[in-house]
Amino acid sequence: MRNPGSGQAGLADAVDALRSGPAGRDALTIETTATALNKDQSSLTALNVNGLVDLDSFYTLLMAATAIAIFVFGLMLHRRREYVILLAQGMRSTELRALVLGEAALIATGGLVAGIAVGAGMAYLLVHVLQPLFILDPGYAFPPGRVGVLAALAIGSTLASAACAVTFLRRLNPAELLREE
Repeated sequence: MRNPGSGQAGLADAVDALRSGPAGRDALTIETTATALNKDQSSLTALNVNGLVDLDSFYTLLMAATAIAIFVFGLMLHRRREYVILLAQGMRSTELRALVLGEAALIATGGLVAGIAVGAGMAYLLVHVLQPLFILDPGYAFPPGRVGVLAALAIGSTLASAACAVTFLRRLNPAELLREE
């Protein structure tokens, strides 16, 4: 049925005409653009998850920074005698700092590559698994800018952890470490 008028009044007239005519005889469901829009707005497609995504990104960054810091300081505690022995055998302190930074960078880079691959794969799978819940096609997006910012922040936390570890290396007393065992 065509809407004889325009605006809300014309729509209300058309709905009333349908309800008194065909809908009165048969069980018809009348859905207007307003009721369809209300259904869409109450579904998951209208949910704005940008805040949750930002919170998840922050949590991911904190987890990465914590894991890298645990690795670097665990390495320092486990290998502190070896570092002192290397210094005693003639290794320069700049070379030792480069060694600690290189190990931390290798672990951080491997973690970033694995995390990006697993995250992209999981996002792709979740979009396809959860697609029946959405009225509109949710689509798959890989925002390289946001991923790059997270990667840069993770690398920054790696550098900060390595700098703290190098400071810890300067405080090591070789005589005490070699006497421990």
